[in-house]
Amino acid sequence: MSHGVRRILFALCFLAGLLSPYVVTQLVYLTPTVRHEVQRLASPDKRFDAVSVTIRSGIFTPRLWYEVYVVEHGAPYGRAIPVFSALKTENAELSWPAPRLLRIRYARARIEHFTNYLKMSPRGKESVEIRLAPSSTAFSFLNSSGSIDDATEP
Repeated sequence: MSHGVRRILFALCFLAGLLSPYVVTQLVYLTPTVRHEVQRLASPDKRFDAVSVTIRSGIFTPRLWYEVYVVEHGAPYGRAIPVFSALKTENAELSWPAPRLLRIRYARARIEHFTNYLKMSPRGKESVEIRLAPSSTAFSFLNSSGSIDDATEP
């Protein structure tokens, strides 16, 4: 192989190495995500809705996310920020014990994001409190060695 051909092959391999992270991240963003609204529950005063959604995404390692949004009554959740986001969620359900108090009950969940309040007006005069309510405290994702057990990954 001539010296010129080796240089061109080296340059092409180098360029491919530089571009591969970009290509992989773009593939991740191009993966189809399937959203399914599981539950929409109006607050007792009918001012807000709690919306639970499952999201399946990923090509190589598909994951099933469970997210909860709080929106104005009847409004779409598409532009809202989730107040709860988790993987491996089992038996989740929403309830409003009071007009400004949302309870998220679940048997098991690997929580990735949670906030316990949400300001619903631009000036912050109306807020909603969010509480987690695991139905059991007996479960754990930690195995006997103290590491996370991902054997139950959906």
